Amino acid sequence: MLLGFWIMIGEPVLADVPKKLPPSKERGENLYKELCWQCHGMKGEGNGPLSSVLKTTVPAIAGELEQPEKILIDIIQQGKGAMPAYEQLIDRHDSRRILLWLKDPVPQKKKKKDSKKEKQAPKLKGVK
Repeated sequence: MLLGFWIMIGEPVLADVPKKLPPSKERGENLYKELCWQCHGMKGEGNGPLSSVLKTTVPAIAGELEQPEKILIDIIQQGKGAMPAYEQLIDRHDSRRILLWLKDPVPQKKKKKDSKKEKQAPKLKGVK
C-alpha cells in the first residue's frame, strides 16, 4: 500500500521526446559510417582499414548489387562469414536504408544554419 501511495505522489516519470529521424538516405549513410566502413571502405569499395587483416576478401558493395534486397537485408541482420550480425543494433528498415545509400554512396549535404536568418525583432514603420 505504501509503495502504491509513493508512486502516486512521487515525481512524475516523463518519457523522452522522440527525436526526428533524418531522411532515409542520410540515416543510411550515418549507419554505414557507424557500422560498415571499417571493412567495406568509406564508399563501399571493399577497401576499409580492417579489410587487410581479414582472412577473407571484403566485397565491394557500392552501386547496384546483384542479390535481391531481401537477401542483402538478411546478411546485414544475421551476418555472413566474417561479417557480424547487426540485428541487435538495427532493424530491417535501417538495413534497407544502408542499402539505399550504397546504391549511390555520395555523402549527403548537412543543412547549415544560416546565421543571418536568426530570429530578429520585426521592424516597425515610424519607430526608430
